[in-house]
Amino acid sequence: MNQLLDDTRNLTRALEATLMTPPVPLAELDTASPGAYVMLYTGDLDIYARLRRPGGRNDLRPIAAAGGAPLYVGSAKDLRERAGRYRTKLRTCVDVHVDDMLVVAMPTASHPGALYIEGLLIEAFTPVWNEPWLSG
Repeated sequence: MNQLLDDTRNLTRALEATLMTPPVPLAELDTASPGAYVMLYTGDLDIYARLRRPGGRNDLRPIAAAGGAPLYVGSAKDLRERAGRYRTKLRTCVDVHVDDMLVVAMPTASHPGALYIEGLLIEAFTPVWNEPWLSG
C-alpha cells in the first residue's frame, strides 16, 4: 500500500510540473542532462487536430493554460542530444516539421529517474505516438 501511495504522490508532482511548465520550441531545447519530455504539436495536420495547441506554434503557455494534448512522451540520457536527433529526423518528413513541435522538458538527476517520470506521464496522458501499435 505504501508503494501505491508513493507512486500516486510522484505522479501528482510530475503531472503538476508538466502542466505548469511553459514549453519551448523543439529547435531551442538545449538542456544537456537526463530527463523526461513531453512533445506538443502545433502544426496543421487534421489527423492531429484534437492534440493541436489552440494558439499554434507561438503558444508558449503551459499545458494547463493552453490546452491541447501531448503527442509524445519520452525520456533521454541527454535531452540536448535527443532533441538533435528529432530535429534531424523531422527534416526528412513531408507533413511534420521541427517548427510544429514544442517540448516541455523535465531534467532529472539520472536516466532511471527520467524513465520513471516517462512511465507516469504516458499512463496519465496516453499520447498517440506512444501507442504500442505505432512503435518503430
